[in-house]
Amino acid sequence: MYDLLNIPKHKNCSNCGECCGPVPANKKEIENIKKYLKDNPELMNQLGEVRSLTCMLRDEEEKKCLIYPVRPLVCRLMGVAEGLVCSKGNSSDIDGVKFLNESFTDKPELLNFVRWGE
Repeated sequence: MYDLLNIPKHKNCSNCGECCGPVPANKKEIENIKKYLKDNPELMNQLGEVRSLTCMLRDEEEKKCLIYPVRPLVCRLMGVAEGLVCSKGNSSDIDGVKFLNESFTDKPELLNFVRWGE
């Protein structure tokens, strides 16, 4: 869905997880994540506990995002958009506000508080 936006890849990612905080997502993104989890039921067992400062869709042991192919826009912009700075260094400095304004036409939800099993 977001591949068409030409968002640059973050070339310096070390999967440290510093950027995996509370993640806002719109309804369509949440629907896509739920479908992805339904299509990959083994991931449901890997979901972390609800945490206030870390995304529960991050596998801390493997140091990776469980839903990477369908991760929300804000995750895709991390490290490449102004204001979403990565301590490992940005690979770009684009204006992410235009993407986020288009994405959040409805009230966003934090991924940690979505009921994924429903």
